[in-house]
Amino acid sequence: MLLKRMTLTALLPVFVMALILAFSDMTTTTLILVSFVGALTALMAAWWAQQGLTQQLALAKTHLEPDIAGTAEPTSEGRLRQLLQKSAPIWLGHIGYADTHLTDAVTGLSGLFDQLADRLNHAASLTAVQKGSGGREVVEVIKQSGAELSAAVEALRDTQQGRKEMLVQMRNLETYTSELSKMAADVVSIANKTNLLALNAAIEAARAGDSGRGFSVVADEVRSLSIRSQEIATGMTGKVQTVNSAIEAALAAAQDAAEREERQIASTERCIDEVINQFTDIVGQLEHQSQQLRDDTSAVGDAIAGVIVELQFQDRVSQVLQNIRSNLEELLSMMEDFSESQFANLDVNQWLERMKQRYTMIEQHHIHGGGPQRQQQSSDITFF
Repeated sequence: MLLKRMTLTALLPVFVMALILAFSDMTTTTLILVSFVGALTALMAAWWAQQGLTQQLALAKTHLEPDIAGTAEPTSEGRLRQLLQKSAPIWLGHIGYADTHLTDAVTGLSGLFDQLADRLNHAASLTAVQKGSGGREVVEVIKQSGAELSAAVEALRDTQQGRKEMLVQMRNLETYTSELSKMAADVVSIANKTNLLALNAAIEAARAGDSGRGFSVVADEVRSLSIRSQEIATGMTGKVQTVNSAIEAALAAAQDAAEREERQIASTERCIDEVINQFTDIVGQLEHQSQQLRDDTSAVGDAIAGVIVELQFQDRVSQVLQNIRSNLEELLSMMEDFSESQFANLDVNQWLERMKQRYTMIEQHHIHGGGPQRQQQSSDITFF
């Protein structure tokens, strides 16, 4: 009956497709409708076959239940059926676990290798940037250059301070020249007064006649000295004015030069500050890249460790399959040496207990107990 259902299930879609091909000259709407009817027919046929398979499985279960579920002592065939009925789901669970674990491990390995490749590419690009510095320690060179520029700025400031002190001294010298001019003016005034006094003495000596002739000679000499003193004082005043003018010109030039230097120093200081700030930004970027390199290196190490851990799937799958193989070999050996007495003494629970004792992983015990498969945790990993 099941064979008939499956045959009809396979022939119905073929029959519908033949109808579609036979009426291929129909309109598009008609073809779509016919295709939909064919698909619906195929679905109904599949449902019909599934119902038949369900009935066959229920019938098989009905035939098996009297052999394994009764309270009476089961027969040898019943014991074997009971053994297979209880062992097969466990073996299937173990095989399913092995397949799932294998698939997850391969997927995990692929992801880890992708991450590893990305990290290596990123590290290679950062390494290329650092190699562009000609093999020098760029960070140290930039820091040293910044320190040297700062020292140059300080030297310029010291020079500017020295020029300011020189201007102060020149202003003090201007004060001294002013005092010299005043002293020369006093000498001229004294010479004028002395000349006037000598003139009065000469007049009085002339009035005295011969008795005042000697005094007249003295008066003439005093007048001569007064004139010379006046001439020298006038020359000194001119020289002092010349020196004072030169000092004022030098002071103005020095003041102008100092102002220009101060502006130049301020401009240079701003330029140096900008360069130092740029250097600081570059240093920060390089240090960030260096930190990224260190992080990538650490991530690559973690990825490699993860790959090593994931590679244990082969050992875990091998253990599961080896246990199934051992159980099947034992069962085949029993079936080859089949005897009524041997199967009469077969203890299914003892057989299952021996299976359980061979397990090496927690997942196998969970499957054996009928519980859900527990996802492998990192704490459960053991290097073999």
